[in-house]
Amino acid sequence: MGTEINFSVGADEELNISVLYDMLPGVYTPGEDGGYHPDKKMPDGNALRHGKGGSVRYADGLYYEGSFFEGKWHSWDENDKGKIYYPIGNGQFDYYEGQFCMGVKHGVGCLKHADGTVVQGTWVMDRKHG
Repeated sequence: MGTEINFSVGADEELNISVLYDMLPGVYTPGEDGGYHPDKKMPDGNALRHGKGGSVRYADGLYYEGSFFEGKWHSWDENDKGKIYYPIGNGQFDYYEGQFCMGVKHGVGCLKHADGTVVQGTWVMDRKHG
């Protein structure tokens, strides 16, 4: 049984999609420095993703590769960048590479849309800054 998430936003709203995914089950592959939190569990009872490196693929096709802090997408330092692929249909993806903080884009990063549009710069709490 998979988890289905339905949502919609208006033209003037931004969606913090990463927060929706923090605690969802997915196929997790720990990296060399990645692993699991020693004391905390996911809502489904599995060990909580925690540490540098790793990846997770969710049932809807969203894919994250990077580090985790207590289950959330997270960059441990300025050189620790994550990558996320957002499926948009027809086998196409929008792609973000950059820094994360506690589950949201935060720091320097680049968002590349499947249509070729590129947005790069500084992100603050999942919103493009400046």
